[in-house]
Amino acid sequence: MGLKAPVAFFIFNRPHLTAQVFAVIRQVAPKKLFIVADGPRHAEEAVRCEQTRSLVAHIDWDCQVERNYAERNLGCRQRVASGLDWVFAQTDRAIVLEDDCLPNHSFFRFCDELLERYQDHERVMAITGNNHQRGREVTPYSYYFSKYFHCWGWASWRRAWQYYDVTMKLWPEFRDGGYVEFISDSKYETRYWLQKFEQMYRGQIDTWDYAFMFACFSQSGLVATPRVNLVTNIGFGAEATHTHNPHSPLANMPTQELGEITHPPFIARNLAADQFVFDQVFDGAKLRQQDTLWGQLQHLKYRLGRFLKNRRQTP
Repeated sequence: MGLKAPVAFFIFNRPHLTAQVFAVIRQVAPKKLFIVADGPRHAEEAVRCEQTRSLVAHIDWDCQVERNYAERNLGCRQRVASGLDWVFAQTDRAIVLEDDCLPNHSFFRFCDELLERYQDHERVMAITGNNHQRGREVTPYSYYFSKYFHCWGWASWRRAWQYYDVTMKLWPEFRDGGYVEFISDSKYETRYWLQKFEQMYRGQIDTWDYAFMFACFSQSGLVATPRVNLVTNIGFGAEATHTHNPHSPLANMPTQELGEITHPPFIARNLAADQFVFDQVFDGAKLRQQDTLWGQLQHLKYRLGRFLKNRRQTP
């Protein structure tokens, strides 16, 4: 398909998932491939890490390959963050996939075309392959713009990554300046992001992606989002770092081919689509329910149940 942008592939200890994603990367045959791997947490895991690395040891197409393999375990937050720092130090753009993010072919064409089209549009900070509208048609075009960044298959530029800081050192100033209220569409969203970003700043969440969400928010950035889902997360389960529930509606979401790409005539976010995503992906619906009388009664019932359970367990 003549892919122009390099692909950055992040792997760890799941060879069965890595093999599936790498098979698709092999089909599109990027001219440049960055492979980033985390190290094992213990001796038993070292075998699976080595098996995973062996799957990408031999590249059988014309491709420049760069590898960045950690000898010890850095964790999700530091390994992905440091790996992306390394990637964007060497290229001005990249398509990024983790070992559990299985794309269809439209994903690569979508990212490649939009990386070229919006390379000089500072406000467009990323392109995602994820659509969380659950079948809702929100645009007549091939994609819309959102303020939300989704990391299960995405692409960006060095110019956008420069705002990324895994420590989020600017968070206190952003928080105290009232900027969360400015970028939020409701009191529930303000409450949610104040909590999440505070947890990230304090190092209480071992992930890297909220820090990039913060970077996008801090620049009033937009994320190009396809009208259909282009990447499915196949990694939900016990082996996952964060996505443990295999019955989650976000697990193994079906993908569709995008067809000919038609571009929206304006660069502005879709408010209705964003509100739906906040409700369905970022717990907005749950927060609203907690404010109702029924929600308060349910919460009281839960707390009473926990109290009685603890009383029974106390000797």
